[in-house]
Amino acid sequence: MTLRLEHILDYGVGKNSIQIEMAYMPEISKNASKTRDGFIKSKVRNWMNDLAWGIRMMTEANKIVWASPVLVKIDCVLNTSQTRMPDTQNFVDIISDAIEEGLGINDVNFEFLTSKARREDTDMPRIIITCSKGE
Repeated sequence: MTLRLEHILDYGVGKNSIQIEMAYMPEISKNASKTRDGFIKSKVRNWMNDLAWGIRMMTEANKIVWASPVLVKIDCVLNTSQTRMPDTQNFVDIISDAIEEGLGINDVNFEFLTSKARREDTDMPRIIITCSKGE
């Protein structure tokens, strides 16, 4: 079986940080991520699994030792043709749960910074997630 992380577009690692660019999906919003029964939609779960595995693999490969607090920055880049701008604050729950799974650190120890979504001339709408060690 081949591991396919189809939602990861790019990544980078610094001395004390990890940055992952994930494919943008409107369903990542806490307002659209669940079924009527309250379960997380399967495509959202797959996105979360990709983020968790990406973080776990980069952490292990680069021997990053995390400590609380973990600073998490969320940026969203959309195509100029997209008329509706999401509230990036609505991504926090889904991203937080995925990072918690990837790092094995309770998300109560995360500090979030979200920025307003921006438009670019791009074929790849994305969410850029940066995790770094807090002071």
